Amino acid sequence: MNRRGSTYFNFIKKTEGNSLVENVIVLPLIFLCIYFIIIGAFFVHDKITLDAAVERGAVYAAKCVSDPNYAEIAATIYNDEDGYTMEIKGASGASFTGVGKDIHPYRYVMFTYKGQIEQLVRDHTYEAVKNTKIPWRELTPESVTCKIDNYVVYQEVTVTAKASYPIPKLFALIGLPTEIEYTASATESVTDPDELIRNADLIVDTIVKVDNMTGNHLKKITDALERFTAQIKNSTFAKFINLK
Repeated sequence: MNRRGSTYFNFIKKTEGNSLVENVIVLPLIFLCIYFIIIGAFFVHDKITLDAAVERGAVYAAKCVSDPNYAEIAATIYNDEDGYTMEIKGASGASFTGVGKDIHPYRYVMFTYKGQIEQLVRDHTYEAVKNTKIPWRELTPESVTCKIDNYVVYQEVTVTAKASYPIPKLFALIGLPTEIEYTASATESVTDPDELIRNADLIVDTIVKVDNMTGNHLKKITDALERFTAQIKNSTFAKFINLK
């Protein structure tokens, strides 16, 4: 009887000891892992939100570069059901009445409205983050930059945004950072064959105009160079070295 009672007591003590270990060590670790998973999910969503926003900003910048009146004609509408949709502004309508007459011809030679596009893109990117982030998350990019490189034959736009993800200060007690900084960047290229032809025509027309204003000196120079080249080809030395 005593042996049975002792065995039963040891069993209870062992079971209670296991419960104590589970309650003190295992359960907190489980809750901590779940908490890290939730924090990680928020971080991933914020990062994807920022990536998507700069992608939209880069596409928007490319469209504004290709069409100087794009921002005036098109309106970006956002709703929870359909996401982003593009609509023609009411003031423009099917006939595009009310659109500015200045289409910035030869804009890739004299790229004077770059600053205006960069500001529009920054506003568009901030708005994209605001509309797609988790409502209760305080995700606001610390900075959004838009860089437009004009290579005349093509243009390249790069949109970059920086943001930080706050982590509870409790983690600082165990040596972890209290925020994580990340950067998102997107690049788009713009190629307009018609504008390239127009710009090339401008250069040719300008050269011809300047040549006519200066008494066809440029044509005289090119004719002289052609005669000089022909004389070299017909010279005895050229025949000696078989120059054609």
